[in-house]
Amino acid sequence: MKHNISNPNLVSDEIELGERVKQKVRIVYLNDIVDPELVTSIKDRLNNIDIDDIMDSSVLAQFLDDNPYSFFPQYLMSELPDRVIYSINNGKVAIFVDRSPTAVICPSTFFSFFETTEDVYLRWILSTVLRWLRMISMVLSILFTAIYVAAVTFHYEVIPSKLLVTFCQSRAQIPFPPILEALLLEIIIDLLREAGARLPTKVAQSMGIVGGIVLGQAMVEAGLTSNILIIVVALSALSGSFVVTIATLETGSLKKKMQLRF
Repeated sequence: MKHNISNPNLVSDEIELGERVKQKVRIVYLNDIVDPELVTSIKDRLNNIDIDDIMDSSVLAQFLDDNPYSFFPQYLMSELPDRVIYSINNGKVAIFVDRSPTAVICPSTFFSFFETTEDVYLRWILSTVLRWLRMISMVLSILFTAIYVAAVTFHYEVIPSKLLVTFCQSRAQIPFPPILEALLLEIIIDLLREAGARLPTKVAQSMGIVGGIVLGQAMVEAGLTSNILIIVVALSALSGSFVVTIATLETGSLKKKMQLRF
């Protein structure tokens, strides 16, 4: 790290954690721009951790969370040196665990998870458009299916009359209410996504494409779901996958190519 940041104000503090297996943890920051209270808070939290062994940086991040019961990440994880260096140069703190390729960057805001390293290298107009696209995708992944179910179930008046005829024809033979229909499709989408994540890449791609087409077509022909809801759920899944891909872009496939060392 010191070779990548040529700044005399770069500080690297070392702490040992773990009762049975000692692990070296380093806190890296620029002492001329970082908030001293932030560094003190991180050190206090690290010193108060009581654990036998820290397997990885992601495990350490869970002990640093403000709310351990939250489903959402509270710290940014990255394996890219340029992302970590960019964050340190902007007054943030990076935490490294020995033998772990991932760095914990804090503090992190809601908008930090919509940024990628490539945004720094692009013109500001293009970077802004891409960030707005990610935020819109996040909103669609959460609300698109819910808005469809609410409109079809309770608020027909918000649907244009010509489009409403199409909706009614599509749902004429469906025995389930829209909410059960949507839950069924969401579960199938999650099963396909989980299977794709566990299988080898080539097999996963084939299963995702073929399985989605075959199951979708079979369910429509069997009268278990409407083709319009399949489109809605597919768009929601596509938006969610886009956001998740951006959030995990700096881990996974880059693990063997770029590893952080201190």
